[in-house]
Amino acid sequence: MPETARPNRVTPSPGAGRGEGRATDSGPGPRHAPTPEGLSTCSTARWPRCLDRGPREGGLGNRVGAAPPAGIVRAGSARHRSPGSDCVRRGGVGTIRASDGRPRYGLHRERPPSARSARRRRRARRSRTSRGVGHARRRRHDRHPTRPAAQPAGAPARGARDHPPSRPDPADRRAPPACAARARAHLAVGTVARIRCPRCDESVDRAAPPVGCPRCRGVLDAEVDLSQIARGLAPEIRRRPRGLWRWREFLPIADPGAVVTLGEGDTPLVPARRLGAEIGLERLYIKNDTVLPTGSLKDRSVTVALSHAREVKATTVAVSSTGNHAASVAAYAAAAGLKAIVMVPASTAAAKVVQARAHGACVVAVRGPFDRTAALCREALAAFGWYSCLSTNPWRNEGKKSYAFETWEQLDGEVPAWMIHPIAGGLGVAATWKGWRELNALGWARGMPRLVVAQAAAAAPIVRAWEAGVPDPVPVTPAETVAESIAVGSPSLGGRALDALRATGGAAVACADAEILVAQARLARFAGIFCEPAAATSLAAAAALAGQGRIRPQDLVVCTVTGHGLKQPADAAARAEPLLTIDPSLSELEGHLRRNPL
Repeated sequence: MPETARPNRVTPSPGAGRGEGRATDSGPGPRHAPTPEGLSTCSTARWPRCLDRGPREGGLGNRVGAAPPAGIVRAGSARHRSPGSDCVRRGGVGTIRASDGRPRYGLHRERPPSARSARRRRRARRSRTSRGVGHARRRRHDRHPTRPAAQPAGAPARGARDHPPSRPDPADRRAPPACAARARAHLAVGTVARIRCPRCDESVDRAAPPVGCPRCRGVLDAEVDLSQIARGLAPEIRRRPRGLWRWREFLPIADPGAVVTLGEGDTPLVPARRLGAEIGLERLYIKNDTVLPTGSLKDRSVTVALSHAREVKATTVAVSSTGNHAASVAAYAAAAGLKAIVMVPASTAAAKVVQARAHGACVVAVRGPFDRTAALCREALAAFGWYSCLSTNPWRNEGKKSYAFETWEQLDGEVPAWMIHPIAGGLGVAATWKGWRELNALGWARGMPRLVVAQAAAAAPIVRAWEAGVPDPVPVTPAETVAESIAVGSPSLGGRALDALRATGGAAVACADAEILVAQARLARFAGIFCEPAAATSLAAAAALAGQGRIRPQDLVVCTVTGHGLKQPADAAARAEPLLTIDPSLSELEGHLRRNPL
């Protein structure tokens, strides 16, 4: 057979595995670019669709396997390259080129093959791949039905689909089984440098239960090793499928197989021009967390907490909550296959309790305010050894750093002048501050927004500590308020939230119930966002600061709206437009519209 018409089979070198014994690089041709990083060279890989239709982005050519006609060579090794040929075969992917430098598709064709022939070739390639084409041929007696070929111990049966049993990571859907080790390394999430107490700098064992500091009883902090994050990672993160876990290198979970996700994260950052005009702000944005899986911001932290619970082989998780946290823990525990026990005050809104019960959690309603419920939960955690999903869990708290990451990306790197957050225990502001610090440490962001704590006047211990200039809030007894989700008198991360305000030149604002309800109505009528009263506290604080002149009209302001209105609809229903009931008569409708113009 002439040298230029040799079939495109490469005999593997002795001991070569998949991807070895292939033709080597010989430098890019005139229309070739290097093979994109991460493209698998294993023979069982699912080839990108562009390989079947000629050169496209990345310079990848047509499929491998057809014998080139006379005068056309397939590059990749010295013996298959003729003088003047600039054909390149990189990473197991080849292109047939004529000596004049133009690519040739198939045999003597100058245009890409049709879609039908491309589908035929893909089916043929999958069939050949399952039989081991590209490797040494099996002896004929190996295919004899009565004498099956011997296989190594533990090898899967021939013809079986040897896809990896675990769910593939969204960022690497094409990872073939032969590259499983490399794929697992690529899917590694965050690396925890240490677990320490920011107050006394005490370090604890990373395998210890997620409880407080053994020395000062402060809330511990998980420090992610930023040195493991490449500077060029930001463009790759932008290309990944949307969701909180595309920022996985910043989250303290080492086993990607333990991740529990319901698709949380990447909530809309909505420019609210009509709403901004109402309160005198030209560049007002709403971070709309009402669209998270369970309808509240708690999903950001619970996805990390339940992932860590699976990582440490916990069987039961527990939490005390004003309602939203309970619903989130119940939902994620159901998805993870874990038992959930949630404790709520007996006065919690019925919609939130029903949501937690619907997911199969054991819901315990405790008579008394939230702080007594939280105290009982801490005692039960110590007595029964359940996994804690409280805000004292350092793994859980890392999830809300995503506020900084997402805002930074959604604003194309612009740093807001202000970020305002409804606060109960202090985590929202503290975690956002940490996220911005990490972005600055990597050189991805330059600058820091001023952070604002927004609380209900009936339960505002952080605001009182800010106004008094003390380092830690003094516990208070919450009064009755429409903002029940943030009615917490003893915030566990109040001191860390105050540190964030001081470091960023921020503020703390206490809002009366009347101001909160006005803000809730404005969000619904001018921005199309229906939220619970506590979630509207951020807008009420923004309006107050704008009225005082602290926030200038041209400042870029981000208000976080943290919970859906259907979680607590009674207050909105009482203030909504009256319901009109009429007979099915156009004249009656016209009469009503005449009496009550729109």
